[in-house]
Amino acid sequence: MIHFRLVVLALFLVSLAACQEEKTTGAPSVYLLNHGAWTPVLVLNFAQEVAPLDALGKAPGQPPRLSPPAQGQWTWQDPSRLVFTPRDETFRPGTRVSVSLQGLALRDGYLPKPSTLSYETPPLRVLRHECRWQDILTAPMRRKLEAVVEFNYPVYQPIFTGTLGDNPLPDLSGGYGSRLIVYSAALLRPAQDMSLSFQVNPGQVQLLDRNPAGTGVPGAAVTLATGADCRLPVLRSAWDKIEEQPAKLPTVTGLAAQLNEGKLEVRLQGRDLKESAKKTAAGEEAKTGVAISPAIAGRWVYGASAAGPDLIFTPTWAASLPAALSVRTWPSQALPMS
Repeated sequence: MIHFRLVVLALFLVSLAACQEEKTTGAPSVYLLNHGAWTPVLVLNFAQEVAPLDALGKAPGQPPRLSPPAQGQWTWQDPSRLVFTPRDETFRPGTRVSVSLQGLALRDGYLPKPSTLSYETPPLRVLRHECRWQDILTAPMRRKLEAVVEFNYPVYQPIFTGTLGDNPLPDLSGGYGSRLIVYSAALLRPAQDMSLSFQVNPGQVQLLDRNPAGTGVPGAAVTLATGADCRLPVLRSAWDKIEEQPAKLPTVTGLAAQLNEGKLEVRLQGRDLKESAKKTAAGEEAKTGVAISPAIAGRWVYGASAAGPDLIFTPTWAASLPAALSVRTWPSQALPMS
């Protein structure tokens, strides 16, 4: 009888210990994030560090399941964030997405609860737009419009419109992607002062998908409910200034780089680097003109501090920068580091 009681007590203590060790995560935050991928990624952001200790940078053994189904890759980006990157089809705006966590392995002692999440993707919208003049250095008395338009989803060849005074601006095309740069044709010095307008028109817009080769192709047509517009003054005096003081082409002659808290900071050295000195693109992603070797997953952005670096590279995975690497900008300028 005493032996039986001891066995029952032991089982009770074991079950009690198991209950005390078992933890639930609570529902993670679910959202889309534009960060370093061709399309927004779906993020499950847990309040605790729940990723298995050997899982960082890897796919979970049994990943979450999406409904509607989507092809792509799940990755533990850091100890508390599980990220899904679509393979060739961007998420559709205004879609209810169900995420099943059943079978997802977490760090010892944690269980995913609730086991099913629901999230509605946001509508397509313009996040940012800006119009500015670009001087044509090789053609005095000419300028062109440069418009930057950023969407929360990648889009395929949206149609933009504009007017110069009472006349339409032809051939305004922005290609495809989330952040588009649109140029007008070269504009001659006006006969009189007027204004230029640029519009992102509401209506049907095609999303950007990818084919198996990774090339952008048109996707589903969705609705842009609210457009955007901007205006620029067209002043004869601005063209006169171009003729009197032609700008000089910036020239990069050297680079200086250092590692700081896991990030690579680069200072440009050269002549007439006025845009770099003014930090006009502070915080924006640098998509062209700079590369790192060996190739490392990460993101280049323009520095924000006047006295700080011009370019900052943040690797996707912590501690992924090798002991020796090379940074290159173009026109050709390389800097080996070790």
